[in-house]
Amino acid sequence: MRKNSLIGCLLLWASMAMAQPAAEKNVVNSTLTLTTYTADGTQRGVVPAVFIGSDGVAVSAWKPFEGTDSVGVKDYSGAACAFQALLGADDIYDLTKFSVSAAKVQPLSLGKAAAGEEVWVVPPKQLGAPVKGKVKVADHFNTSYNYYQLYVGGASEKLNGAAVVNLKGELIGLFSQSGKQQSATDAAYARDFVVTGLSQNNPVMRRARLRIALPESEREAVVALLLSNSQKPSDHAATIREFIRKFPHLTDGYYAMTMLALGKGDNAEADRMLQESVAQASKKGEAHFNYANVIYLVLTGQQSIQGDAPATWTLDKALSEVQQANAADPQFIYQHLMAQIIYAQAHYADALTLFESLARMEPRLPETYLEMAQCKEQLGADNAEVLALLEKSVEVCDTPYTATSAPYFYARGLQYAKMGEYRKAMVDLLRYEYFNQGRLGADFYYQREQIELQGKLYQQALGDILTACRLAPEEVEYHAEAGSLYLRVNRPQDAAEAAKYCIKINPDYADGYLILGIAQTQLDQKADGIANIEKAKAMGNTQADSFLKKLK
Repeated sequence: MRKNSLIGCLLLWASMAMAQPAAEKNVVNSTLTLTTYTADGTQRGVVPAVFIGSDGVAVSAWKPFEGTDSVGVKDYSGAACAFQALLGADDIYDLTKFSVSAAKVQPLSLGKAAAGEEVWVVPPKQLGAPVKGKVKVADHFNTSYNYYQLYVGGASEKLNGAAVVNLKGELIGLFSQSGKQQSATDAAYARDFVVTGLSQNNPVMRRARLRIALPESEREAVVALLLSNSQKPSDHAATIREFIRKFPHLTDGYYAMTMLALGKGDNAEADRMLQESVAQASKKGEAHFNYANVIYLVLTGQQSIQGDAPATWTLDKALSEVQQANAADPQFIYQHLMAQIIYAQAHYADALTLFESLARMEPRLPETYLEMAQCKEQLGADNAEVLALLEKSVEVCDTPYTATSAPYFYARGLQYAKMGEYRKAMVDLLRYEYFNQGRLGADFYYQREQIELQGKLYQQALGDILTACRLAPEEVEYHAEAGSLYLRVNRPQDAAEAAKYCIKINPDYADGYLILGIAQTQLDQKADGIANIEKAKAMGNTQADSFLKKLK
């Protein structure tokens, strides 16, 4: 009985092979088998796909890609291929286009079918044999694309995404089965997907954690490169490499790879990328500027790196690079960086001369006047002269004021405080706080509290030091400052609580015992107070002795 059954199966396969037209037999050579995985390596599913482009472009069903972190690809012979990137996706019609790197690509030509015509569903041989079907209804969508209702006996949802071909072996669409409904959506619709710069943030494609390809247009590719930073690091790096390969004459790719290398601590590679940019880029000024700017930012601590900067990265090197940039293509931004580097070299008079020349150019930047003020301060100018430049920096800010103007209000506020104009200082520092809501740290509130104390604005000072305590609860000095201020405004109970918290954080902090002792003496706990003040003295507090003398 088993022998008869085996013979029957062989006869069925033989009859299918004889019934299948020659054109359909070759279609399988264009198929792919995709295996999708999650981040932890768990297999999600196995999906058929088919080549439609000689450059490795293929199409398949989209839904199996959602939630996927990686894709394994095998061609019709079982040979492994590398998944490259997504080229488009549509969750409504359940189609996706992507690219793979394969040794041999045999793309299918696209075609059509009419109602009543015979078609074949051709999966990769790893997923089964071709299945014959018929077009029940041929319809259209989006004006020029075809949608087919099919009848395919013996097919199932595991074939979703498989090639559906006509008797000429032309791809008419991709198979889909949902319940009892069988259909094919025109592969030309997926073929016409086009990636743009904004595709990096496409909400459909982002459902798969797979790399999204770069557009062909330079302008769109630059946008995509910037947005690809939100992808996982390996995909971002691959996108940068693709950008450099496609657009070796643009500086953007080299600069992005430089930043990536610095983030990894590969500072030698960062330097190599900057040198490569100078050698390859068509805009030499831009390449030299990027080189100078990276060195300047690293050496002035504005760009953090791991390890030591390359030995060749000096301010002299940065100045040389930006001078070459300006010689190749004179621009305001290049001259501005030149002045900043000269300032960082402590050549304040030379920097001031250059900043002053920039202030006479367009655009008039508030930053230029701030930097002039800093030069003047370093050169010993009087406060009024420095303030005049800081006033100018605020004056040239765009109005209505936005967060970009915050640094200039901050600098002017500190100058007002330096000149003893504390209430004016507070106005500017309040503006600075407003423009940085939720982003300021405890150090700012401590700094402002110190200014408020000088201006005898005790209630405002108390509010700020308490904010500093909340933002940095383990910073003992802030709590000690709060305790001291509580004593000043005659709130000894609160001062005692603040001091106890100081001691809790750091039992060896002498100021905590001093503040606690003073507060206790004001709370009619003189013996305990004296004991704590004496403890502060024993721990090295220099103020404790004067308080003990007063109490005795």
